[in-house]
Amino acid sequence: MKSFLAAVVVLVAVSYGASVVLDDGFQTTASQAFATQGVRLNN
Repeated sequence: MKSFLAAVVVLVAVSYGASVVLDDGFQTTASQAFATQGVRLNN
């Protein structure tokens, strides 16, 4: 039972860390990601 609880705690910590990392730098809107002269985005 202790190992199961430890695994749940580690799972929560890793998933929270991944969400923080992904929200900070990797996710951008399409207009920000493709903001070059060769791409035209119309809303």
